Amino acid sequence: MAQKQKISSLESLPQDLLGDIISKVAKYGHRDIRNCLQVSHELAIACQDGRVSKNLNLMPLAINPLATLNKYQPLMEKCLQAGNPEAHYIQGIKEYFYNDNIEIGLPHLQASAEGERRMEEGKKYLDKLEWAKSTTRSDRCWTNIKESLEGIPILQETVLL
Repeated sequence: MAQKQKISSLESLPQDLLGDIISKVAKYGHRDIRNCLQVSHELAIACQDGRVSKNLNLMPLAINPLATLNKYQPLMEKCLQAGNPEAHYIQGIKEYFYNDNIEIGLPHLQASAEGERRMEEGKKYLDKLEWAKSTTRSDRCWTNIKESLEGIPILQETVLL
């Protein structure tokens, strides 16, 4: 008769709750998720939750987006399907700059900019500018940003059809 393995209190939680917990761990990086995958069957199942892929911290991969061309492609596809903003950023950079595919690259970059974490960061900055009291300071900052961006030259190639 096979002996049943004892599971921890954490592993005995419902899968939905485990998925929520693991999705918060995912914000710290893929190594932590890899460790969860190796700990137990229950945690490995929870790692398959879409919230984990959406929240997975991919910033180390964003430093070198071309590294995701081969080695991390399955992970990238899973994160893109889950709407991970960093995955969209990496894919946008690859498509726009490496593959010279503006039509595919820009929507990915837009999805990244609209990502949940970016929104939270933006709200924090706006709160620092006390925009809820008055938009004067934030409007002035936005004007300064736009003026500084005007000085960045962008070369656009003419495409002959």
